[in-house]
Amino acid sequence: MSYAPSDLLDVVTLGLSEIASARRVSDGVRVVTHCMYPSNGLVEVTVRGGARTIVASDDGGAVGEAMSAGVPFKPADRQLAHLVRDQGLHLKDGIIYSPQMPIEAAPLAVLLVANAARDVAQWLYEHAKIKRTRDFRLLVAEFLQRTFDDRVAHTEE
Repeated sequence: MSYAPSDLLDVVTLGLSEIASARRVSDGVRVVTHCMYPSNGLVEVTVRGGARTIVASDDGGAVGEAMSAGVPFKPADRQLAHLVRDQGLHLKDGIIYSPQMPIEAAPLAVLLVANAARDVAQWLYEHAKIKRTRDFRLLVAEFLQRTFDDRVAHTEE
């Protein structure tokens, strides 16, 4: 199917607006961004604040993303701080957050935190050794034996 240039713009704009969303939560606004973690999950950022200033945070999403994939993580903020410091962000207890910013800077704060969360999760995936808790060959052998045992000739070793 082809689209006229103006139709294509509408399709792309509508599609992007359906992906990203913002909703009120008890202590602020939760934003689903266009940034993606290595698992292809979308990065979410929470914006909290008052009438004049805000703070944006990933609420530990980057570290949680890596941990859910099996990356062992012990709180080591010093190990990760260099990944967010250059963007003017902070990291404490595995939570990435912006400094207080004027409320007008909320969209920029969301983008900064989302990009940093993606980068931290990516770094954790690349630099951590995922512990192998199971022997894949053994699992396959057990599965094959359970499934096909009656159809396979057994030999003594």
